[in-house]
Amino acid sequence: KSMLANYECDLHGHTNRSDGNDSPVEYIRHAVHRGVKILAITDHDIVPPEMIELGGGKRQEITAYAKGIEISCETYIDDVHLVCLGCDWNAPYFKELDEFTINSKVNSYRKLIDLLNEQGMEMTWEEVLQNNGYPVQEQFVQKKMIFELMARKGYMESWKEAKLYVKNSKEVSVKREKPDAVSVIKEIHKLGGIIILAHPYLISEPVSYKGKEMSRQEFIEVLIEAGLDGIEASY
Repeated sequence: KSMLANYECDLHGHTNRSDGNDSPVEYIRHAVHRGVKILAITDHDIVPPEMIELGGGKRQEITAYAKGIEISCETYIDDVHLVCLGCDWNAPYFKELDEFTINSKVNSYRKLIDLLNEQGMEMTWEEVLQNNGYPVQEQFVQKKMIFELMARKGYMESWKEAKLYVKNSKEVSVKREKPDAVSVIKEIHKLGGIIILAHPYLISEPVSYKGKEMSRQEFIEVLIEAGLDGIEASY
């Protein structure tokens, strides 16, 4: 996913439509500058836009450049992310997934803000949406924005430290409802797409899945059995 390495193919990258810093156009230009020849934009839990702004009043279909999505799966297993490529983005499934994701994010992130306040880290939902001077609508809020706000307010040294605090602290633990990974694999295949498991070693271990405790490897075997097309080898 990192553009720091000189890879010619990168099938996992994020723009400012999720937790990246660059606009789609900026991201593509930076990738080309670094020698990337094959690129897929796979923003978290949001389908690619139909058009992107090129500047000077010009617009271009996003699929002329890249197309993909990274779907966060499994409510009770951390960091099960499926990179999905080559789908029919106009399919009803993605509209349903979008509505489901927005509701689950807003509800859980609001709860997280309440819990952080209880721990003495005063902040408001409105401050999160202000996004350090780059306001976002509620449906585009990302958890990283909360981490960044924690750092700006001096509660943590960095957004990465804030992320680890939230992940490891039971006092502020909030599980966002996410789709089942096997069901996502089946739906994406119905739409003609392919599914790649992102950063497998970020999956928490041991895994508690459908009432059974298993290793990370055993859980990945479940996904392979369900039809997983590939596994990310370099992240």
